[in-house]
Amino acid sequence: MTEHTEHPPHPVTGHPAHPVTGHPAHPVTGLPAHPVTGHPRRPLTGHPRLTGRPRRPLTGHLRHYASALLLPLVALTAVTYGAGELVTSLPTGEAAVNTGLAAWRSGLWNTLTDIGTSLSDTPYIVALTAATAAFLGLVRRRLHEAAFLVAAVWSQSLIFLATSALVARHRPPVHHLDPAPPTSSFPSGHVSAAVGFYCAVALLLAVRVRGPVARALVWTLGVAVPLVVAFSRLYRGMHFLTDVLWGLLLGACCVAVSARAILARRAERRAWRCPPRGGGVGAPGAAR
Repeated sequence: MTEHTEHPPHPVTGHPAHPVTGHPAHPVTGLPAHPVTGHPRRPLTGHPRLTGRPRRPLTGHLRHYASALLLPLVALTAVTYGAGELVTSLPTGEAAVNTGLAAWRSGLWNTLTDIGTSLSDTPYIVALTAATAAFLGLVRRRLHEAAFLVAAVWSQSLIFLATSALVARHRPPVHHLDPAPPTSSFPSGHVSAAVGFYCAVALLLAVRVRGPVARALVWTLGVAVPLVVAFSRLYRGMHFLTDVLWGLLLGACCVAVSARAILARRAERRAWRCPPRGGGVGAPGAAR
């Protein structure tokens, strides 16, 4: 009968050492623990086995996107419809803004605003979104970023189509420099689409580029394009002031909701799966 040998505790963790490997044993499972993360190793591969959080089934993912993406967008649709009904029922006096801009028109500004409004024409936004999403998903293998971009652009488009049909606000009483689409004036679909695409792309680029100057340049361009589109739509007599203001707000909300539902979730899951080395935040024994 062999004599049982008492192994000394591991000098770093204080846990009793595994009798075969010498690594500190996990206090619950008894398996040899990973020297960095402290999680028990898998018996075959030796990689750390993450414990304490069960795998989410498909219903868990559906529940997350229903609560983090679908419900906020439904609420935003209701708020947009209510805001549209409110501004159409009140004497806002916004026609004076359009009248003043119409009296200030010139050939140069007509050309410049034509270019400005084309930055967010529907065919361009659809093509740019499809091309960028395909590049992110197929070339860069960043499916979550592609999904975020599509969600940001198409969510604002769906809300715009639903609410503009219900609000049915007339166009400003000035000469229109563009053909009037069948949708109503509130909210501005051109402006919300510009925010949905250009600000979403700016957000993706801002987390990749290095240095505050580069980030400032990215965000300057990402914000400047929607503002140019907003002024162009006002100048060309296609929208009231509240139409473009709500378009800016609608696009920004759709970008924020999509980022929280998709990008933030991805970052959270990645941080949980890959805890920092050396006992950083999220690793066992990290300072709290």
